[in-house]
Amino acid sequence: MLRAVRSRTRVLAAAVACAALSAGAALTAPTVATAAPNVTISCSASGRTHFTPGVQLWPRQQHVSYQGRDGRCNDNTDIGISSACITADFDGVTLGCLSGGGTGSGTGTIEWTTVDGYRLRSTFNLTIDKTVLNDANVTG
Repeated sequence: MLRAVRSRTRVLAAAVACAALSAGAALTAPTVATAAPNVTISCSASGRTHFTPGVQLWPRQQHVSYQGRDGRCNDNTDIGISSACITADFDGVTLGCLSGGGTGSGTGTIEWTTVDGYRLRSTFNLTIDKTVLNDANVTG
């Protein structure tokens, strides 16, 4: 009986550790947005990622949602962007603690704030090219 409890505890601990590692799987790297050819605005990005039904030991299809926080931007244009906030939703992402990450697609929104306080909005399609541990390559 004691061995069964220890075994379950180890499996639960492994699942919790894996879920914690996966919690930052999407969009934790700085975001670079291109406003026009040869015009670059770079912004830092951070936020929370939520997995439904939740990352578990075995691979399962997940809906992944990301809610970003305002991040400062380096605006190399005359647009006057001071900060940006990104949100995204992905479907069909197969994730599991034992199998690693998968690919998926979705949509996103960037809400830009100008130095004058105006808010602008961009929407886009996203693709998760691959995931490894808590790092994801996202294009769109």
